[in-house]
Amino acid sequence: MIREAHMRLGGDTTPALPSQATWTPEMNALASLNDAIQNLTRVTVMANSGKGKAAPAFTPYPRPESALERATMRKRWEKHEALADRLLGRNLTPEQRAQAEEEGSRGPAAPVVRR
Repeated sequence: MIREAHMRLGGDTTPALPSQATWTPEMNALASLNDAIQNLTRVTVMANSGKGKAAPAFTPYPRPESALERATMRKRWEKHEALADRLLGRNLTPEQRAQAEEEGSRGPAAPVVRR
């Protein structure tokens, strides 16, 4: 009921990650059991269904993230964005972009062979 109301308001429907402060070894064991049962159910359905049918989606139980994991993911994303900017030319000045378009219309440059 709350999720439907949240969706009507245009909110994000992904569940929030549990807090590190409330995460206990017992919760971790229950989450692992949940994942194992869900995976076994998925495998059983796949084994007993006809060919070509899609398997049910496996969504692991959400677990808390550490600050180190968040920092690693942020750094990885920043590297990805920097590479995408270089490849797509999003970081070029207007003059550099015009020059690149002009060179692109002439075709690729001949490779330089050094001996």
